[in-house]
Amino acid sequence: MYTSRKYTARLMADALYEYGVRDVVVSPGSRNTPLILALEATELLRKHIVIDERSAAFVALGMSLQSGRPVACICTSGSAVLNYGPAVAEAFYRCVPLIVISADRPLEWIDQDDSQTLHQHRVLDNIVKASYDIAVDEATTAGYVSRILNDALTMAISRRRGPVHINMQFGEPLGETVDCADSGFRHVSRHCDCSSSMELPGPAYNRVMIVAGFHCPDEEYSQLLYKLHTECGMAVLCEAQSNVGGIGAAPALKALGHHESAEDYAPGLVISTGGGLVSKELKRYLRDTPMREHWYVGYSDYAVDCYRRLTRRFDMDEKAFLKALYNKYSSGSKSDFGERWSKLHDEGAEIAREYTCHAPWSDMVAVRMLLESRPETKGRTLHLSNGTAVRYAQYCSAAGWRAVECNRGVSGIDGSVSTAIGAAVAGGKVLLVCGDMSAQYDMGALAITEIPDDFRLVVLDNSGGGIFRLIGSTAGMCGEMRERYYSGNINLPLRQLADGFGFDYYEVASADELRKQYPRFLGAPRKAIMRVVTEAEVSAEVFRAF
Repeated sequence: MYTSRKYTARLMADALYEYGVRDVVVSPGSRNTPLILALEATELLRKHIVIDERSAAFVALGMSLQSGRPVACICTSGSAVLNYGPAVAEAFYRCVPLIVISADRPLEWIDQDDSQTLHQHRVLDNIVKASYDIAVDEATTAGYVSRILNDALTMAISRRRGPVHINMQFGEPLGETVDCADSGFRHVSRHCDCSSSMELPGPAYNRVMIVAGFHCPDEEYSQLLYKLHTECGMAVLCEAQSNVGGIGAAPALKALGHHESAEDYAPGLVISTGGGLVSKELKRYLRDTPMREHWYVGYSDYAVDCYRRLTRRFDMDEKAFLKALYNKYSSGSKSDFGERWSKLHDEGAEIAREYTCHAPWSDMVAVRMLLESRPETKGRTLHLSNGTAVRYAQYCSAAGWRAVECNRGVSGIDGSVSTAIGAAVAGGKVLLVCGDMSAQYDMGALAITEIPDDFRLVVLDNSGGGIFRLIGSTAGMCGEMRERYYSGNINLPLRQLADGFGFDYYEVASADELRKQYPRFLGAPRKAIMRVVTEAEVSAEVFRAF
């Protein structure tokens, strides 16, 4: 049997079946030929041909009402999808899960006087739960399309059920076929039981890794992760801003690179919780390492598949899930998997500590001293700017800080100073470690009149955006061009700004100076700024060598 050459069409056909669709109402057309070919090759789907799209959508509505299942309706490009409107509106207000699929021409042909073209994506936005647009095969990947289809079909059948619109672009040729084969669609199942007594699916894995992204401090959450590590043998990987005190991912991966038997540390089940990660190395490791399953835990309106391995979503409170996980694993024999990763962390942390003890004065050395040499930090929250500051921090111990914060939601450099000041105004005792480019971007925040006297700002002055001297896309660029367009052009008169806005001012340019001035800076009677001056190329070379 043959099916469409367009893999997005094949993924769609398989996705419909996996999510319980058994009936598809098809209206004839040219642009939806790939979908028709893929559906015809899927024998377990019943196809119903209705020429008029207005009637077709109402037929699909009636089928869904009768069967209780989601039903799909598929049309060609142009005005065809507009004719679905009345039935889709009825489905929206009656909570009926119609899957509206419109074929479309590639985006480049919209508004170019080509036939049967109009702006189809979002054309039904007011009467569907959500709209999705899938580009032509050449412009996307199968993993991305699988994620979008999982999101769309889950949206249709979850909570308040209702219609969704999936617009699919197809380029010429439309009628090419290939032998039928597995499309590679990866079904992500969704679990919504919010009870800690729920029975978790699947077998008990011997190698379980929990990856904790950024999270607000929560003692119960941290204790649950600690128990899963110490009593059940799970590897709990975290980063500085995870605020859970688990196995530091960056040092552990640093040590793993020194081991030939990396497969001994590969997880069978990965569970991700909290927000996103800083470490590209950790994300790359999880994307490249074979695993049986990946579960994402937490409330979300869409599938979070950062590692391209997602198999289950647990749309529930994280702590309730961790309690259910503990109940499942605490009665069995304890694995040594977590202990192996703990030893990796200790080894990697020692490598980093030893390296910075002998490295020349640089950003990396300064950040370690700031984070770990704390003469007076009781109750302080550490804020970090994006760029190099948060990356260096991953190799340091965050023990002793009340919390570690960084704007990692979208990872921009804008607003680092303002965010830290906001936390201080709200009653926090804050130390911000910030790059000079991030500081310059947000210097206007120093004029805020409510800044409390215990606010502290450390600016890493490495002559501009140090991150651009490290990352692959710009590190190898012509030095003059890189400094002009990316790293340089910093004009930051910190001393004058401190005087103008009523801050005490400190400046250090060596490890000895930082060691002497840091206690005075933290103990200053009023708000204070410290400039930490390093040489740009030395700082970049120290981290590259590490």
